[in-house]
Amino acid sequence: MILTIEHVQAIGEGAVASVHDALSALQANPSAEQVAALEALQTAMIAHDQKAIARRMGFIGRLLGRDITFSAHAAALREQMIPLVHQAHRAVQSGLAFAKALEDALPRLIAANDQLGAAVQQLDGLSQQPGIAPPLAAAIDARKAHLVKIAMIGQLGRQQMESTRQGQQVAAGLINDLATHCKLVIDQQAGVRNAAALEKTLANARTMAQAAIAAIDPPGHAAKPAP
Repeated sequence: MILTIEHVQAIGEGAVASVHDALSALQANPSAEQVAALEALQTAMIAHDQKAIARRMGFIGRLLGRDITFSAHAAALREQMIPLVHQAHRAVQSGLAFAKALEDALPRLIAANDQLGAAVQQLDGLSQQPGIAPPLAAAIDARKAHLVKIAMIGQLGRQQMESTRQGQQVAAGLINDLATHCKLVIDQQAGVRNAAALEKTLANARTMAQAAIAAIDPPGHAAKPAP
């Protein structure tokens, strides 16, 4: 068979498609919805804590009256604690489903990267054949550079998949614990009011919420730190 530029450009085509297919699993990331649910719970849990609200709004925010608006918003969310807890449970399920999809995609991505390596070696062999015409040699070099770039993207995607999957699994446990604490908050508010116990529960729950947010979205999400 006579080697042509078209043949060269087709080398590794299946592996490239497999990399793109495996990386598409990352597009279903539910982290935005999960973080929104957690932040709503955080806000609800400081509805009766004016000091925490003041810290959240800052000096300028208080001057502009934002603390009053935020306090009303937090109080409204506090009345919706039970639906918010259910929303947190749904966040756990969506996160675990996403983690499972990433776990399933990882072997495909690893296999595709191996295929890319084999394709690059094939191109190396072709480039060493004697009498290669300059246009064909240039096509071989260009194809090799492209496949190397795709392999690097695949490797970065693999690292992102692994860290995201682990983060979702950690967050699932934290959100489950958070939901338990929120139910305890609801029970403590409905029964005999033990202010010290309630505040301790709230503090633990806020810490869990922030830890879950960090696990879901570690690269510097803009969420405010728990008061």
